Formats: sequence, structure tokens, C-alpha cells
Amino acid sequence: MPRSLRRAARAPVPAFERLPETAPRPGRPPKFGRRARAVSITLPEDLIERLHAEHLDLGRAIVELFEARSPSDTPVQLAEFGRGALILVPPAGALKRMAGVELIPLSNGRALIALDHPMSPSDLELTLNDALAGPTISVRDRAIVTNVVSILREARTAANARLRQRTIIIVERDPARGRRRRG
Repeated sequence: MPRSLRRAARAPVPAFERLPETAPRPGRPPKFGRRARAVSITLPEDLIERLHAEHLDLGRAIVELFEARSPSDTPVQLAEFGRGALILVPPAGALKRMAGVELIPLSNGRALIALDHPMSPSDLELTLNDALAGPTISVRDRAIVTNVVSILREARTAANARLRQRTIIIVERDPARGRRRRG
């Protein structure tokens, strides 16, 4: 990595230049409630539009993106929307191999869990518990599956939550061979 892209070590600020964190400063209060500094970044136009949809101030949109993330190291996430949330997982082999389960890849490297029609969320929880009881699941996949089971169990047993199954539409295409061209 070029030196210019690496995080440069900062020289310590001399004591006489440092202000105590609690010292009131004249003028405008800090933008984010703590020390901040201006930076210049180049972003793709479509990303700028998406950030503006979250907040008119790009800086606040970026800060909110990072501060909204769970501090947990868990690879499984709940993507909240309205009153609901989707379970997003990394593409785990243990989940890919399960009958009745399909992982729909998303652009962020995670996947949405889609179930074939005969499988319900309760069936998924039971299947995942069976997989955890088996010896063939990797350590990484075990952590992912354990987290999904925990989310399903919590939603199933909580008084203020429930599991709902929805249908997604997938367009499947036949392989290119064997197709006839019209023309």
C-alpha cells in the first residue's frame, strides 16, 4: 500500500496546545458533541445521493452510518426497516448446504436467508439446531448458525416480537445453451 494511503502516525500535541475536554470553548459547539476536523474525500455520485437521502449533511450521514452499527463482533446482522428486521448472514457453507435454504447474495457481502415454501422459520430453527449437534460444522459456520438460532429463538419467545415469513420473487433463467434466438 502506498505510504500516502496508510494511516500516518500523529505527532503528540504539546500540552500547552491541548485544551481540557471539559473546558467550555467560545463560539459554536462541536458538531458531533466531540472533537472533529474537516476532511476532504472523493465519493461516487450514487453514494453521495444515498448519503443525502439519509441526511442533508454528508458528514452527519457518514457518522450516523457508523454509529448505528452494533459494536458486536457478530457476523450476523439484523437489517431493520419499519417495524421489522431481516436476518443478514455472511455466505456460510453450512447454510448453503441446507435443504430448503437459499442464500440470496447482497452487495455488502452478506446474504438474505430465503426459505423454500414447505420450510417455516420454526423448521429452520430446528434444522439449524440439528446442524449444531453434528460434528461437521466449521468453527466459523458454528458461530454464524448459533447466532441465527439465537435470533430466531428470541423472536419466537419474545412478547413484543414475532416471526413472519414473506415471499421474495426470484427470476431464474435457463442456461444460454438450448435457447433459440428470435429474429
